[in-house]
Amino acid sequence: MQTNQFSSKNSIWLVLLVVSAFSFLAISSCKEEKPPKGSCISLSKSKIEKAWGDYIRQGKIDYLSFITFYNPIHHEINVSVQAFDSSYKPIGPFVKLLSESDCADSLPKLRVGENIATLADLEILIDSVHLKDFAYLALTPYSKEGNLAYKTRVVDKNEKVLSATGGTLPCPPCINCRPPCPTDCTPVCADTVIDNTNSFNSLIRDTIKKQ
Repeated sequence: MQTNQFSSKNSIWLVLLVVSAFSFLAISSCKEEKPPKGSCISLSKSKIEKAWGDYIRQGKIDYLSFITFYNPIHHEINVSVQAFDSSYKPIGPFVKLLSESDCADSLPKLRVGENIATLADLEILIDSVHLKDFAYLALTPYSKEGNLAYKTRVVDKNEKVLSATGGTLPCPPCINCRPPCPTDCTPVCADTVIDNTNSFNSLIRDTIKKQ
């Protein structure tokens, strides 16, 4: 019974995240802003500061949740990010990341779920409550044991890479999810995959039947 209750609560949170992110994408879809050349996907420090600066300085952000969408018309990955506190409640607004049009063309078939990272995981902090001096965070999608995840680089205004060993963890697997899954729990599963095996060598989105 506890397992079912956990899965239901986790499902509700994920649905709310997806609905909110889609609403945000619809509102901001008219913007023509693009990421720095060669960065694939990027999140500027100015956006981080505007959305979550006060929460960061107050030490309230526990982790970030990255929600990924694939646009089959323009063959683009779209990513929105939400900050959460230690009680797993969202704080601050959704933030849309900028994405290059060919960012995902070379990816293999992947399971697409939520991605989780702390600010420390992204290597953008000087200490627990202060941001580094940088221009933007660049994210590169890749396959982590068959799941979509992101490697990150912290880049300054002169395009110098300050660090390049950060990244996100995909959820599922269960161990990476927030709230943490009980060991006997079946978490909310990814229901889409990115696949570049169609005749145009572009990405398509498939539906996986849940067991």
